[in-house]
Amino acid sequence: MRHMTFTGFLRAAICVGALAAPVAAVAGSAEGVWETEPMGKGGYAHVRIAPCQGQSDRLCGRIEKIISSQRTDLVGVELLRGMAAEGSDRWGDGNIYSPDKGQYYDSHMILTGDGLEVRGCVLAICKSQKWARVE
Repeated sequence: MRHMTFTGFLRAAICVGALAAPVAAVAGSAEGVWETEPMGKGGYAHVRIAPCQGQSDRLCGRIEKIISSQRTDLVGVELLRGMAAEGSDRWGDGNIYSPDKGQYYDSHMILTGDGLEVRGCVLAICKSQKWARVE
């Protein structure tokens, strides 16, 4: 009788573990809506990060909303493109758009406990922002 109880326990533990694995993967995802740090004139953006069209193994980010800024022309702009997973909480080999310069730069992202660090680089000079999850 004891052996059956232990076997039943093992089966239940395996089932629970199998069900919890996808939940953990979602919790560590950069997909969703993120709020940027304030831009040049104090406004900020909400960026939706999702799989790229035609490249489901990479992430892209499109500006969904501009808050406290006159730059409403940026709504719909692809801010991030082609970010490839480099582990469970890192993405790279992608690009980030600079609206002020009108061009894309090398970029990578790191999911942290309380946000998403997004970094754009030109040669060895990098600038980063910490974004907060909205949804």
